[in-house]
Amino acid sequence: MNRAMTAVAAIGAVLAANGRTPAHANAVPFTWDPAGAAPPLSVPGSAFTADHIDTKNYLYAVQPPGGVGPFPEFFTLRVQQFDQGGAAVSTPGLNGTPGAAGSYGLYFNITANFERIAGVNTFHSLDIALMADPGNNDGASSSTPLGLAFANTGATGAADDLVLATGSLIAAQLQLDPDGTRHAHFVESFQSSPGEAGFFSTPLSQFAMIEEFLTTPPSTFTTASGPGGSTIQMVNGGDGVVDLLVPEPASLMLLASGLAAIALVRRRRQD
Repeated sequence: MNRAMTAVAAIGAVLAANGRTPAHANAVPFTWDPAGAAPPLSVPGSAFTADHIDTKNYLYAVQPPGGVGPFPEFFTLRVQQFDQGGAAVSTPGLNGTPGAAGSYGLYFNITANFERIAGVNTFHSLDIALMADPGNNDGASSSTPLGLAFANTGATGAADDLVLATGSLIAAQLQLDPDGTRHAHFVESFQSSPGEAGFFSTPLSQFAMIEEFLTTPPSTFTTASGPGGSTIQMVNGGDGVVDLLVPEPASLMLLASGLAAIALVRRRRQD
């Protein structure tokens, strides 16, 4: 593992514990207002407060022959519903009738660069984006040997999805259960995109983070032969949970030192 990834691993030791609960961070309630997006996704009065996001996970990746060398992974996490205190939250317009006034969809895109080095799962990068689908016109998601099938088209047939927020890698962990169930736990920074701060009625602080727990049962994971002896990996409908985080002060100090270490390594590589 290179020195930059060692620094990321140190951050992960603080932020990511084994299992469901992060060690030094707390999922927080948030209020989002689809009518505050630019352009508006829904009608006034569609704002909601939640502390938990339920998603479905779709994955496409092409692993090199023999599993040697880094390769990209592409995830789409379609938002199914929002919860607060374990109960479903009313979200007018979310996943509504395609093309109907006030209807919209939400999903997360994740692009990762992954490699297994000496038996250690290593993410060289992992970027996330919260996306909005005005009119809920994108249609169903699926992962096939040709890639992630996703329309991203508006009423006129042109791509019209919005980037509401973005973030990048802080920590990543993977786990494989004896029964073949795969688990992924990711933590990234999370900031609103230019012009889209109005969507986040609870403003995102400069230290805001987002966390995903992805569970892939064997029934949703398939492989196919790819070009040149590669292996195409696909996930269709794995379960995903997404939370916003606010780290405790001690965690912020270690986070800052870890990020500084990464920046130092990058500067040295450029010298």
